[in-house]
Amino acid sequence: MSNNAGTPAFVYTPAPLTDKVHTAVYDAIDPSKPSLSQAGRTVLITGGSAGIGYAIAEHFALAGADKVIITGRASPKLDDAIARLTRDHGDRDTKFEGAVCQMFDSSSIDQMFDSFGANGVHVDVLVLNAAHIVEGPLSDQGWEKTWEQFEVNTRALHQLYDRLHKQEQAKGKV
Repeated sequence: MSNNAGTPAFVYTPAPLTDKVHTAVYDAIDPSKPSLSQAGRTVLITGGSAGIGYAIAEHFALAGADKVIITGRASPKLDDAIARLTRDHGDRDTKFEGAVCQMFDSSSIDQMFDSFGANGVHVDVLVLNAAHIVEGPLSDQGWEKTWEQFEVNTRALHQLYDRLHKQEQAKGKV
């Protein structure tokens, strides 16, 4: 009898959820399409200093958003992202701003929204992109790492939505 302990019982092969996979912008989602205009809107993108969040910021500029605010954990990386966005999309009317915000810290999120209110900034669109993922088995992470992931990936999302909702209620929009 052979020992197959190292051989998995099954092999996971991801399957596409749609018949067609797009690798470029197509007509229905083209941000320059007038029907998708974001003119007059202020957009807040969490985790916008790199990766998908950064690309989302670029596309909101292409859609004509008045202001795109990206959040990040550290000023240097955030400042660099704002400089690149301004350089690459400076010919548009979109204004880019950065907000240092620690998503694992509820007071940091409150301070950010309080600052928006004090400066007359009204967020129209909220993109919840920031995430904290620790790779490896849950049993190897300890409760502290698991709690950090919960703070960023669950609590922060609800808090951000709650602050946006309260902002809308204060303006009489809800």
